[in-house]
Amino acid sequence: MDKSKILACQKDLKIRMCSSSTSFEGKQFMQGLTLFENVIDKKQHDELVAFVDNMCLLGRKGKLPGRTYTCPPSKWIGCKQSREMLQFGVYTNANRVQKAPVMEMPPLLQSVCDILVEKNILTSKQKVDTCCVNVYAPGQWLPPHVDNEKFARPFVTVSLVSRQIAVFGDNILKDQIGNWVGDVKVHMPVASALRVTDLAAGPTTKHAIQTVGMRRISLTFRRLTSEAKAKMWDSMSERVLQKWSRVQVAGRELCAGGSTGIERNINKMNESKDKRSISTKSAPVSKEIEEEIRDMDLTSRYESRKIPNLEKKHVKDIYDAIADHWNATRQRSWPRVKTWLEKNDASERLIMDVGCGNGKNMRPCGNSGRVFGCDISNAQLHICREISTLAWGLAQADAGDKLPFRSASFDLALNIAVLHHISSRSRREQVVKETMRMLRIGGKALFYVWAFEQNSHQGARSGHQFEKQDVLVPWHFRDIKSVSASNITSKDAGETKENKTSIYMRYCHVHKKGELEELFQALGKKVRIVDSYYDAGNWCVEAERLEYWDS
Repeated sequence: MDKSKILACQKDLKIRMCSSSTSFEGKQFMQGLTLFENVIDKKQHDELVAFVDNMCLLGRKGKLPGRTYTCPPSKWIGCKQSREMLQFGVYTNANRVQKAPVMEMPPLLQSVCDILVEKNILTSKQKVDTCCVNVYAPGQWLPPHVDNEKFARPFVTVSLVSRQIAVFGDNILKDQIGNWVGDVKVHMPVASALRVTDLAAGPTTKHAIQTVGMRRISLTFRRLTSEAKAKMWDSMSERVLQKWSRVQVAGRELCAGGSTGIERNINKMNESKDKRSISTKSAPVSKEIEEEIRDMDLTSRYESRKIPNLEKKHVKDIYDAIADHWNATRQRSWPRVKTWLEKNDASERLIMDVGCGNGKNMRPCGNSGRVFGCDISNAQLHICREISTLAWGLAQADAGDKLPFRSASFDLALNIAVLHHISSRSRREQVVKETMRMLRIGGKALFYVWAFEQNSHQGARSGHQFEKQDVLVPWHFRDIKSVSASNITSKDAGETKENKTSIYMRYCHVHKKGELEELFQALGKKVRIVDSYYDAGNWCVEAERLEYWDS
């Protein structure tokens, strides 16, 4: 029988079995799709939920080894095609099996695997050794897909917290109100297990997760085929194998003592956080600084070109003082900034980097890139000159003033993490205007500002929760004696004798949603916003220059 006839017979069989039938083993919806209810009891359910919540808490703080924890990718957050993930035994990204190290499956999850075998949901030969934990917030969903063929069938998903819906079919589409529609819809109650194998697991049958109405946790238990597992391990370098070993040892130590041991680690993390001096946390600016900012915005739109004392004291002088330490910790472009440069053929363009700092964003431009830069900090520019071979020209300049570069000269411009250090609305508008002025007609610029909304579920990693928009943010500097003399006083940089660090408070105006876009309004139809989005705790705008102006 040829392949087309086999597929036709399979589809006919699926259609005939779409009406659910109940058997001793569970409720079967189609060949290879069986639901088992009440697989775990309430105590087991609550222990699993507490375990997942604690592991996610550690993951958000960067306390889980390897790639065990991942937050939703920035590009999917806006449409809510996302969820938090914990992965044990093997790491996947975008449904592709990769070599990144993760923890082995903890004892609590292994006990669930034992239950699946005891209840004949899986045979002893089918016992799994990997688990993907998905944590969905209300409104999140997954598109139609087929689990990677490197995973053996069957696989089993255990549902926690709330009842949710999965849709299966060859051609899953969205209806008028945005719900997935397919051949079979399965309601998965709390504490149930859905076994997927045979026709239901592909290659033509896909499955999707309906938009989640309430918080939901799913535990998907799978095992790699023996061939895929052997190929993965055999292809690893010695260095990667050593990473795997370190991650798994760290995971065992973390989970030692079960849930009590994990809670102990969380308590240690919280105690360490509580011991930090209040001065090390982001703090709203003083009333005097608030009045200074208010006075600047109440004066003429741009009367004075002089850098405000607030920015000199808490931005320029700070970045001069911490330049070496900053350079040691800031070596790479952020992923989406790098992607944007590559997408716009940066290696073949003339580029302006406003607020270039140590030049980290010049590196993705390639050896043939022609990049000019400016920054308020002389010390940062000194480092940029020493380490960057791409900088064709550098200038010390205040971005809130007239920048010393000709109009309509550049193909691309970067303005990354600059605007949130500018203290007044009028000066921020001037920074935007100057950045766009230097672009040729059709040239594009990318702007990033620190967001007021710091949500780890949306990929933010800073750990800050801002009380107000105008704040002083600490920089923990560890080798103050190696820094050359600066204008920073002991009042601006507090020393902590216990760990021999100095804390420098940097001024920031963190932006709320939509605030960055508003800075372009003064330019009217001279520019257009191409795209705006949220990326890892930052609000971002890509803008294009449409008309010429020279002032």
